[in-house]
Formats: sequence, C-alpha cells, structure tokens
Amino acid sequence: MFESTDAAPLRDLLDRLHAVCRRAEASYAIVGGVAVLVHGGQRSTADLDISLGLEPERIDAFLAHAENAGFQLDPPELRDRFKHQMVRLWFRARRGPAIKVDVQLAVLPHTQLAIDHRRRKRIGDRFYWFAGPEAIVALKLIAARPRDLLDAAFLLGGRLDRELLDRIVARWKLETVLAEAVRLTREPPG
Repeated sequence: MFESTDAAPLRDLLDRLHAVCRRAEASYAIVGGVAVLVHGGQRSTADLDISLGLEPERIDAFLAHAENAGFQLDPPELRDRFKHQMVRLWFRARRGPAIKVDVQLAVLPHTQLAIDHRRRKRIGDRFYWFAGPEAIVALKLIAARPRDLLDAAFLLGGRLDRELLDRIVARWKLETVLAEAVRLTREPPG
C-alpha cells in the first residue's frame, strides 16, 4: 500500500518500469492513484496504473523486457489479450508483497490522453513520466466512481491549466460529472 511517493518498493517498481519502457521503445504515463499522489493528493493506493504508447509490433518485446525485469503476466495466457488493450502484471519486489501493475495500451483516445499530456516528475533523485493533472482529472471524470470523483475534486483545487482542462472536458462532454466533482470541492470534509 502506497501512501506517499517515498516508499522504497514504489521507487524500485518505477525504476524497473521506466527501464522496461525505454528498452521497448515505449512511451508511458503513470495514471491512477500514484499519479494523484505525485500531484499532491492525500490518498493510499495498492497498485500502479499506466497508459502505454507502444506500436503493436513492439508488444512482445515489451512483455519480454518486463519479464526480464521481474514482472509476471497475470495469467500468462493473457499475452494475446494485451494486443487488444490491457494486461495486468505483477511485480515482486525484493521485500514485501507483489504489486499489481495495470498496463493499458493507449489505443483508445481516452488512454492516449494521458500520453499526450504527460509531464516528467521527480521522485527522489529520478524522473518519471506522469499524466498531467488535467489528464488525470479527465480520466477520473470518465471513470466517475466515488473514489475517482474525490480524486478529481482534490486535483481541481490545485494548480491546473484551466484552459486545457476546459478543452478536454468539452471534447469528452464531461461537464455534468465535472460539476459533481466541483460540488465535492465545496463540501466540508467528513
């Protein structure tokens, strides 16, 4: 369970994932709870979610590099499913439990959004690619689960490029769900 970006298992996971993507010539953006943490959120998460920009002919190379770096495909027979959109990997750290890594190919426009609006962020002494807060808000609004709306509400209170967010919200017709997240920013906690 990650509650901050200072966790050694998270840094080890990010180092290996970054190296796998570099070797496989894949662009990536970390999304989900870890991205919310990086953008200042106060939450815990037990997994890592990434959007992966990868040419279809590079999928097998990516999976081979991932396996060499200590990731396990769950279950192995899902290798072909990844060619369509998503796969789950498990990363076994040196100590502690396995960490779930959900990898979504950026083949759909909303998954490409994270790649298109990614930013380099420092964790410790290294840089990794994270979806920008505007893209995270949009992805959270698209998912629209209670936890996602709370994450979006938190990020709306931070530093955002409002013009970019407005363009994304309009493109995806997210005005109604954005209004709900904004309402959450105005409610007292508890």
